[in-house]
Amino acid sequence: MIKIAKWTGIMIALALAASLLLYKSISLLYFIDILFYISGALLLFSLLTLVVRKGFFDAMFYSFRKVFGPQKIGGDLDEEDIPLLSSLIGFEYAGTFLVGLSLLAIMLVALFIYYL
Repeated sequence: MIKIAKWTGIMIALALAASLLLYKSISLLYFIDILFYISGALLLFSLLTLVVRKGFFDAMFYSFRKVFGPQKIGGDLDEEDIPLLSSLIGFEYAGTFLVGLSLLAIMLVALFIYYL
């Protein structure tokens, strides 16, 4: 939990720095815009990792490796020689997802404050 809070703070600092660099000022609207982009990218990346790790693309990846992969002399590839895509991805998506979700919540609170 402390790691997620640390990364959330780093991303908020990154959003403030990007607001200052891109817009030459720090305002709540610019902060909300940049925080939306950062949280959206983190959520999209973590959800894509979730889909790949759960094995959704394993059959397609296996088929492409079977058809277009390197062929042994005198035969096809063995079943054991073709790893599944879900076994190749070792990235944990839960931390990235929680950081993106917390940034989205902070962005929604800031948006509520902006429209008050």
